[in-house]
Amino acid sequence: MMLSKKKDLKKKIKINKTFNENFSLLGPKTIYGVTKLASEMFIQEFSYAFNIKFIINRCAVISGPLQFGKQDQGFVSLWIWRHLIKNKLSYIGYGGHGNQIRDVLHIYDLCDLINLQIKKFNIINNELFTIGGSKKNSVSLKQLSEICQKISGEKIIISKIIKTSNYDIPYFVTNNSKVMKKYNWKPKRNVYKIVLDTYNWIKLNKSKIKKFF
Repeated sequence: MMLSKKKDLKKKIKINKTFNENFSLLGPKTIYGVTKLASEMFIQEFSYAFNIKFIINRCAVISGPLQFGKQDQGFVSLWIWRHLIKNKLSYIGYGGHGNQIRDVLHIYDLCDLINLQIKKFNIINNELFTIGGSKKNSVSLKQLSEICQKISGEKIIISKIIKTSNYDIPYFVTNNSKVMKKYNWKPKRNVYKIVLDTYNWIKLNKSKIKKFF
């Protein structure tokens, strides 16, 4: 997705910045985030203690079929579900305009990468990779709403909650340079394809999965 429409955030952030394996881990993380970081540290410690080979994939936003979205996790599938059932949503924080930006990775693209990593595990191991949709698959909440409206044919009420959580950040887009170089891999499916595939799966299984949203 192009970033040209995200003018409200340009004054606050470096819009072309991306985050790789070396970005700072200081600051608030949420309990969920701390458990993920702790798992990386345990893996590395076990490797040191017992000579176990490993690969750590530090993934950004993953979405696609079989995901049950919540407010703080899986927001893409949550957005699709609320449009499908015609239920309201909220833009939370940063003035409530929906300008927060994330990059999204299709679950099938991640599976393609993991398949490559398994095949080459004896050659490439003991590595940490940052993985995401990168700049081409970055999207704001507002743009995500527009895509959901186009695919579902529904326009829902989206309210504004101005207060920003201490854990939220306005912009996060991953840098895939390292993993692309090691495996000659890059995401094949764009944001529209991610939303379309997820929408079709949710619609097909609506009656079975509604209790999980």
